[in-house]
Order: sequence, then C-alpha cells, then structure tokens
Amino acid sequence: MADDIIKEVKGFVDPGSNVDPIRGGIVEDVQGKAFNEIQAREIKQPDWIPPTVLKNEELDPAKVFDLKIPERFDIQPDSTVWNEGMITKGTSDVINNRSSVDQTKTNARSSYLTEIKNRENPSKVGFQTANGVSKFMPIASSEGTGPDKDIMSKFEIGYGIKIPKVWLGADEDKWPVVQGVSVNIRNGLTDEQATAMSKDIMDKSYASAGKTVSGWKNLSENEKTYWADLAYNGGSGAIKKNKRAMKAAEKGLSVEAMIDVFHFIGSGGKRSRGLLNRRLSMYNQAALSISGAPVATSYEVKDGLVFIQFANGFMTNKISKKMSDKITKNGNKYIMKEPFEKGSWKADKIYKFER
Repeated sequence: MADDIIKEVKGFVDPGSNVDPIRGGIVEDVQGKAFNEIQAREIKQPDWIPPTVLKNEELDPAKVFDLKIPERFDIQPDSTVWNEGMITKGTSDVINNRSSVDQTKTNARSSYLTEIKNRENPSKVGFQTANGVSKFMPIASSEGTGPDKDIMSKFEIGYGIKIPKVWLGADEDKWPVVQGVSVNIRNGLTDEQATAMSKDIMDKSYASAGKTVSGWKNLSENEKTYWADLAYNGGSGAIKKNKRAMKAAEKGLSVEAMIDVFHFIGSGGKRSRGLLNRRLSMYNQAALSISGAPVATSYEVKDGLVFIQFANGFMTNKISKKMSDKITKNGNKYIMKEPFEKGSWKADKIYKFER
C-alpha cells in the first residue's frame, strides 16, 4: 500500500527528492490505523442477548466459586419445628431465643389439627375395616366419664372425641351433625368424619380461649394454640379453672401463665405425666414464637418432685421477675410437686415430649 502511494507522490515532488521520510510516515500511519482497528474488534461488546431464567438445578451452590454469604444473627431453626413446611413470620436461634418464630393463622391451625390427631390417637385405636369400609368405632375412654358423668358416656371415638350419652340414644335430633349430615355414632365414623369433628372442636376451642384469655389479640398464633389445646383437652371451662394463670395473663405475663398451667394435669382423678408431657410440648411451641422465652429441654422426677429444665434463663417481660429469679436461682429449673415414678425424660429434636 505504501509503494502505491509513493508512486502517486513522486508526480508532485522534484526529481531526485528523497521520499523515504514520506514513505516512513505513510507506513507508520497505516500500521497505527490497523492496530486501532484490531483493538476495536477485540474489545467490541457482543450483541445484546436477552436474559434467561435459570432453572433451580442450575443454581447449584457447589458450582459457585467463592460465594460469600454473610453470617446471620437470627438463625432459623430446623424446619420441622412444630410442623414440617410451616410458614414463619420470623426466625429464631432456639438455644438463645434472640428472636422469634411464629406461624400464620392458617398454618398454625392446620399444624395443630395434625398435632391433635398425633396426641389423641396416634395408633388409630378403634379404626376397623369391615366389608371394605374402614371406620372408627366407639372405644372405652382412658379418662372415664370425668366430672360430667350424668352427661358424658364412658366412650370416645376417633381422635379423643368424648361421646355424650345422647349421641348413643335413638333420638336422631340429638345425634352429632358431621359435614352437614346427622350421624349415628354407634355405626362409627370414617377417618374423614373423625377429622372433621376434631376440627370443629378445635375451632370452638380457639373461640372459647379467645373469649377467656386476657390480651388474646397480642398473643402469637402458637401462644393461642397453647390455650386452645387446654380447652380442647380439658373442656371449654378448663381455662377458667386455672385462676392463677388467668391473673398472670391479665397482667400481660403470658409466659408465666402458661407455666402455671403445668399443674393442670389431672385426669380421671389421677395425676397424669402424659398430660405434663402435653403441656410442656405445647409450651415449647409457644416459646419458640416469643423472643427471650426458653424452651423446656428435659425434666427429672425424684423424691416426689419434678425438675423441669429450661435451655437458659428468661429474657422476656412476659414473666414476672419473681418467678424468673426463682427459676434462675434453681439452675433454670422449675420445680413442682407430683407423685410420679422416678425417672428423667428429654424433649425430642423438635422440642416435644412423648405422648
């Protein structure tokens, strides 16, 4: 290219003139332009490509190099706490209780219905199959008739549903209505019917508790479930029977109120360690939703005393200083008198105690 330009240039300069400087300038200029063009081609941005949505399997953390994830102060507990797949409104460090974990109203009640079934009749006693049809049949209640022997029979059905005497009579107008249909309880209940009856009692238990417990609107869903369970298990009047707990609730001491209910474990005229397990399990689920309320991790029975061990001290204003200090002084143990056999028991990984 430079030689062709020089031929043209010679026509405009004196014969014998030195054209080497001109040639050098031309070569330098041409090479510079070529280099710039190469650079431009090398740094040119590619044509715009529309972004694509990656599939979940493409987001494999193991394939991400040096991914920096900041440490979290409020670590979420095992997702199986209270019930697998629950939707939470917060998070919690279970050991230190530095924040809280709670459920939505819908999830709390769905989870509690599952808990009712697991607590009341986990092995589905009385569930029989005849002629290809499976039903719960009435069985003798382990709790007897209770104080309402003139009203209640000695039978129950499904998931701990106590049977009034009128349900066993011939008057159809007094039979229970399940899913809009009058049902002869003597012929049994399908699992769907038994579940529907339990849900109906559960809903009424929430309603009863809501009218009885002070500060209901300020309670977490898991706290509300604690009181609903007391009504479900002990009847609509069970909450009012716990006068000391009611006084604590009136003062806004909802955690102290729940602890006071640990003593409400009578069944059939006897003290029930099974009911203590139930109270502790329900307390733990509520405690997980309260910042600064420790869970009960274990308890020991010896010399007629029950020593309930909490994970740590109380750091919430939902318990009085008097009770909190007393528990702290005893090594984070709450002590109560009960005539149980000697032994020790621990909560499972989701902070529940055996049935």
